[in-house]
Amino acid sequence: MNNPIIDKIANTLKIKPFDNCQNPQLSIARGRLIPKDLTGPQKTELFSQRAISSGSKVHHLKDNQALKEKLAEIITADKRIAIAGGQRLKARLSDDPAALLPETCQYIPAKKLDDDSELFNLNIAITDAHLAIAETGSIVLASDENYPRLTSLTAQSHIVILWPDQIVADMLDFSSALKEQIETNPNHSYTIISGPSKTADIEMKLVIGVHGPGQLDIIIMES
Repeated sequence: MNNPIIDKIANTLKIKPFDNCQNPQLSIARGRLIPKDLTGPQKTELFSQRAISSGSKVHHLKDNQALKEKLAEIITADKRIAIAGGQRLKARLSDDPAALLPETCQYIPAKKLDDDSELFNLNIAITDAHLAIAETGSIVLASDENYPRLTSLTAQSHIVILWPDQIVADMLDFSSALKEQIETNPNHSYTIISGPSKTADIEMKLVIGVHGPGQLDIIIMES
């Protein structure tokens, strides 16, 4: 006697790999919720809206002077700060990001982050972004041996600096971009962050900052 469930599983296993499937009902394009042809400003606007809805604070700035002023506004005196991805930020800003920090803060050089007593006592972590996803308002960080992944996870507050050309429309575009990056940089690990750390596991009450930074400031450099 045939078992309909077993038969269905057997028939499913006969289907070719998804990439080669010609069934229009399984087309990747049908899975898109966000139009693929969004313009740059549209992706930036959608990303900002979704990031804010997840609890992030989003700032649109024009130049390094505006960035310096915004950092002075966010960072209060005597905060312990580390920068991850500093060389990438320096290349895009054409300036040393550490030079833009308020003079009253305590800057912890990246080489000292190998010391757990430094890493786990950070008030603020400043990082670049590898990509950002408009659909979910998420940022994507790429870590390697020169970019400690824990930097953005152990600090009380996280500031990320990104540019509009780093924003992709949705998770499908992100998957395509990630595949290319893995082929060229197989040693990187990737972290997707959507808003500040939060949980509602205990009595369904939302608690911010339990497993990581309780504040996420996203700075989009429009220049």
